[in-house]
Amino acid sequence: MNIFANIYTTKQMTTNTSQIKNKWGVIVNPHSGNKKVPKRWNSIYRLLRKIDAKTHFTVAPAHAIELAKNLVENGYRKIIVIGGDGTLSEVVNGVYLSEIEDKNQVTLAIVPFGTGNDWGRFWGINRNFKKAIQYIKNGKTKMVDIGLCSYKKDDILIEQYFMNCAGGGFDATVAHITSQLKRFLGGNKWVYSVSLLLSVFFYRAKRMTVTFNGETIRQKIFTFSIGNGCYSGGGIKQNPDAVPYDGLFDAIIVAKPTFLQIIKGIGLVFKGRLTELPCVTAFRSTEVTISCDEKIRMELDGIDIQGDGEYAIQLVPEALQMIIP
Repeated sequence: MNIFANIYTTKQMTTNTSQIKNKWGVIVNPHSGNKKVPKRWNSIYRLLRKIDAKTHFTVAPAHAIELAKNLVENGYRKIIVIGGDGTLSEVVNGVYLSEIEDKNQVTLAIVPFGTGNDWGRFWGINRNFKKAIQYIKNGKTKMVDIGLCSYKKDDILIEQYFMNCAGGGFDATVAHITSQLKRFLGGNKWVYSVSLLLSVFFYRAKRMTVTFNGETIRQKIFTFSIGNGCYSGGGIKQNPDAVPYDGLFDAIIVAKPTFLQIIKGIGLVFKGRLTELPCVTAFRSTEVTISCDEKIRMELDGIDIQGDGEYAIQLVPEALQMIIP
């Protein structure tokens, strides 16, 4: 079961699939990045008119999943995502929730408009939408990996995909507070920094069991991060060596730190040097299992989730094609 299945149902598109395989489907989240898309839409639309594309706007959370699913099931194999990391993550789930067999032949392109834009940042694709659309016209692609998180909620098995990163503990608490603050403060970049500082005072380490590469660690864990890409939280490098096309996750586990280590860690994480702390364990793997005696939150591409206490993360190699500069 996918957590997004049946959350939002949209009318099925019916098109001659043989005619649209090379056309672009465009999924636009008008609420991304503090609703900046509508302010620039006329300029964006003029550029998109030069591409053979059909545009769809999201109208609710998780709508992008249903839009992407319908697009690929009706023959589209190229999708432009105008939005942030969360919208891109929803599109990935839509593709992998679909019934098509050639999922790894789907090409995605991102025109970043979100709060963090960490996936675009890795590739050097910034908020300059003119350049982003030019990259799409150039047509250069790279096969990329994605991640799959399996967990139970109320004893129901859920499978949810992610593009960039997964995190838990302190990391997920920051994502949760960020999502709550966005409702009142909008998608401003500084909202994440505020959430980071608030989480330092509210979150407490929990005893967890983490298994990877045949090794098991059981201890009080403050936070953990599993990276397909190297950036998270709007430019933070928790896993600075992670690349989304090498067939491996880069991950860190942070044991319960002292208060001084927390203060020092906040400075180091922005420099990509968190592994210098003695409480940090770094590793690479294709599979990671995390369990806790109590319910813990996780975030997948900044999307807040909470299961019954155990999460199995695995890498899906060469899962999609990505437009790059």
